[in-house]
Amino acid sequence: MNKIRLFIERSCLSCVSSMVIFIAGFLIWQSAIAGNASLNSELQNQRIGSEILIQLEQEIGKTLKQVNLNQIGRKDLQGGYAVDKQGRVVGLNLNETQLASIPDTVFSLKYLQKLSLVKNQLQELPDTFTQLHNLVYLDVRYNELQDLPTSLGQVKSLKFLYLGHNRLQDLPISFAQLQNLEILGLGKNQLQKIPTSVSLLENLSRLYLHENQLRTLPTWLGQLQNLTILGLQKNQLQALPESIGQLKSLQKLYLNDNDLEELPTSFSQLKKLQLARLDSNQLFDLPEEILNLNLNILWKTGKIKQDITVGNNPLVSPSPEIIQQGQQAIQDYFKVKPIIYMAIYSLTGLKTPMEEYLTYKGKWPDSAKAMGFNITNPYMESINIDPLTYTCTLTIKNQLGDASLTKLIGGKTMQISFDIKTQSWKCGSGQNNPIDTKYLPSLCRS
Repeated sequence: MNKIRLFIERSCLSCVSSMVIFIAGFLIWQSAIAGNASLNSELQNQRIGSEILIQLEQEIGKTLKQVNLNQIGRKDLQGGYAVDKQGRVVGLNLNETQLASIPDTVFSLKYLQKLSLVKNQLQELPDTFTQLHNLVYLDVRYNELQDLPTSLGQVKSLKFLYLGHNRLQDLPISFAQLQNLEILGLGKNQLQKIPTSVSLLENLSRLYLHENQLRTLPTWLGQLQNLTILGLQKNQLQALPESIGQLKSLQKLYLNDNDLEELPTSFSQLKKLQLARLDSNQLFDLPEEILNLNLNILWKTGKIKQDITVGNNPLVSPSPEIIQQGQQAIQDYFKVKPIIYMAIYSLTGLKTPMEEYLTYKGKWPDSAKAMGFNITNPYMESINIDPLTYTCTLTIKNQLGDASLTKLIGGKTMQISFDIKTQSWKCGSGQNNPIDTKYLPSLCRS
């Protein structure tokens, strides 16, 4: 009986061992088949890619050289391609190849991630862009595009889209679907307004709109909360919307060469701003709140990267003279400005009463009290009227409650004078202990 049981146990062990060997062999066989399939797939991709590239070279009459994927967008590259580790074509550069249309073979490259078509003669883009499901980067600058196909908005993989130096006047509303878009270049086109579809591109970090025909900006601009760079230079902008202050992530703002006459109060809310170009506008005044940005205000672009440049503006407050003297001079100006303007207000308030007094009395008054005129100014020490020279001099208090203010303008004088011959008034610094003219508005420096 024991011999029979031993025989059965040995037979079972033999069966199990054979089964294990069989299973292991089967798995190795399956792995080999899968490996061969993967290898065959890679070889097939390489073969297809090579065939397409050969066909492309024949169509454009140019040999394409292999480069790294990060070189595909180079301006100086005129024909090139990039492949991934599997040999699939993922990048294609057809810059300056005199293309009037994009060859259909391009849209057979289903793994294409980057496509550069700079400086060609393209007048339109085909609907077949929807076949490029992996396209992340598209550059069609320096072409002759007047409009874009609605289907381009369906290429939802796009992150970087460069459309500058064309003839675009608008964008399809379908562009609102490009929710992955991070950079949108629309510079040097014919846009008269920012396309509404841009308002829904929540992940946009850079928006270039320079050298268009923009006169106004939409209030929805503040919705682009992830925007870090905004290029609006060389347009025809006359004002900025208050909503611009909602761009909490904005770091660089280019507004030079426009027609801006003032900055909105919300401008000082751009707390992450590192650089702003405001040169060559029509700015007369800078708001005092601009100092809250902790950026250097310069008349010309300097070596300092964190600055606001305001050169070539008809500024009177503060004047170019003060701005060129540096940041401390600008801070001093804004500190004394309310006192100076209150003094000017007090003096100009005397003009009409003194002219009327001269008309009815035939002589110049010798005091404000003689005219029954009472002046209330918390920073004024006194007002003296000289009937011989037709001048009225205001003296600021010696002590202003702030040491730096007292040092700058304490006890200083300014005056207005009447010219009998021309029947006109002049405004300027006083004769004795005069206030520095750089603190006076330009119309009060005679």
